[in-house]
Amino acid sequence: MGEYVPLTRAGRNMKARCPFHQERSPSFIVSPERQTFHCFGCGEGGDAFSFVMKSESLSFMEAAEKLASRVGVKIEADRELGPADKERIKIREANEFAARHYHDLLKKDPAAEAARVYAAKRRLSKDSVEGFLLGFAPKNGTLVQAALKKGSPKTCS
Repeated sequence: MGEYVPLTRAGRNMKARCPFHQERSPSFIVSPERQTFHCFGCGEGGDAFSFVMKSESLSFMEAAEKLASRVGVKIEADRELGPADKERIKIREANEFAARHYHDLLKKDPAAEAARVYAAKRRLSKDSVEGFLLGFAPKNGTLVQAALKKGSPKTCS
């Protein structure tokens, strides 16, 4: 969970500000011993699977596959994706495409010069810009044209 929130030692546990709601002081506790988390502010709690599911809006299987890949385990499930899973995958792919498109515009488009200057004025490091995939969305709306050029369908379901 330290990849998602900056944890600090608090006795046998770890603490941080909760990633699921706004707060000023840490009320999010991780128990490595029990392998659970709990927020005393919003009441969220669970294990690593439920944390990844909630943090990234994943199904249980997607969270299990993600956690397994982090430790070098390949899960080979013989399962059919349901309509909700297929829709969630489509939405995630569309969001990832949009994020990458706007990020590329920020890095390369001459029209994004003011945005690059603004980011520099705010002292945003290149690592932050890359890590958070910060982007630039021009007023002329280039996303649909880029998606069509890539081969995405013209209509959304």
